[in-house]
Amino acid sequence: MYNYAKEKQPIHFLQKDPEAIQRMYDFCFPIISHYVLEHGGQLPDAEDLFQDALIILWKTNPDKIKKSPTAYLYGICRRLWLHAMYRKRVPVESLESVVLADVQDVEADLCYRERRRLIWQKLAELDPGYRDVLMLFFEGYSMQRIAREMGYASAGYAKKKKCLGQKKLLTIIIADPRFGELKS
Repeated sequence: MYNYAKEKQPIHFLQKDPEAIQRMYDFCFPIISHYVLEHGGQLPDAEDLFQDALIILWKTNPDKIKKSPTAYLYGICRRLWLHAMYRKRVPVESLESVVLADVQDVEADLCYRERRRLIWQKLAELDPGYRDVLMLFFEGYSMQRIAREMGYASAGYAKKKKCLGQKKLLTIIIADPRFGELKS
């Protein structure tokens, strides 16, 4: 097998030896295809990239190449692939951040639903006097209307019953073992 690492002027050896391109392909393509596959590409991408890189190598001034043609070809392929990935990138967000945001939204939604379920279950366990005042309050009734509906003498008394009901509801919610899991 020909050692391209020792070759100093690739254009001269490519022009003098017609089979040099095939040997270069056999030697370098596996390296380039591995790089492309490892960085999100497919085999056809690697083939196209390699062909473009060989054309660039063919047109390159030999004085520009300081290292081996293999290293130079690898550098060309790497730069071409990075440029192709830059053109393909999504400008808004990466896929990972979108998926992570979706997962967080789902988790937040589930947590919210569980919290609501816990509140409604504990509300059902409250004394009916407190529960009815809180239900009317949650429906958006004013204190004056709650007082009328419940038969209380004043809106102040309705407000006091609402505050006491909220404290009792909070106490039984905190006592529930699920509260610790849903707190954060």
